[in-house]
Amino acid sequence: MNYLKSFFLRTWNAFFDIHFWIEFIIVLPFSALGVWIPWSFDWGGKSNFLLPAPWFTFGMTTLVLVFFRRFFMEESEDRYLIANRFLIVFPIVGAAFLYTKSALNYLVVDPSLIPEFEYKYTTYAICLTTIVWLVNFVQINKYDSTDKLNPLGGRL
Repeated sequence: MNYLKSFFLRTWNAFFDIHFWIEFIIVLPFSALGVWIPWSFDWGGKSNFLLPAPWFTFGMTTLVLVFFRRFFMEESEDRYLIANRFLIVFPIVGAAFLYTKSALNYLVVDPSLIPEFEYKYTTYAICLTTIVWLVNFVQINKYDSTDKLNPLGGRL
């Protein structure tokens, strides 16, 4: 129960931190330029926002960065490091599988069927990647709850 309480408190505290919002509003959209610029300008017939190829590269890169950040993190940065590693590894594998399945399905589909192509695997992978990124970003000691009653200091 202590882990779940800490998980939600860290997430809550992250929402009030400027670094979280800088990452969420500035860094993520700019790192996804390869996804939304071709779609918005319809470059090369990229008429659907959920085309698997650009999401595959963005998603897999994000997942690899999250994996390396979490697995090479020092134990002093997260009291629940082992639990958070365990919590993140399965969704990373699942999202990677979904990105790959979506890209492979798109590559082998008959070109005449492309308008009917289902983007559900891409959508699921994007949702999983977002959750993995959020968990990885907020689950550090920096977002531990502190208050003025804490003998080690805190927010006054």
